[in-house]
Amino acid sequence: MNGIEIIFQLGDRVLLALLDGQYFKDRIDKHNRFKSIDHKLQREYNYYQYIWANEEVSCRENDFNLIQQLIEVNGGKEIFKARSQILLNGK
Repeated sequence: MNGIEIIFQLGDRVLLALLDGQYFKDRIDKHNRFKSIDHKLQREYNYYQYIWANEEVSCRENDFNLIQQLIEVNGGKEIFKARSQILLNGK
């Protein structure tokens, strides 16, 4: 798949991002690097992890306030992005 970006939050303010090098050529300088983030960027990444989640989201502190706020501003409905179906050997 083209354009894959996988982000692991390793700590409160540290991310490890794996990027498709062909698709994200403009971000090649960020490959193989750790990134320290501020609170605003941490909330942004948490938002993306929620809306792109397949089935569930977990949190070490059991703090889902961001998700509750997003549901409230969306008329009480959860927000999930439509995604492509992945098939293996046509199944």
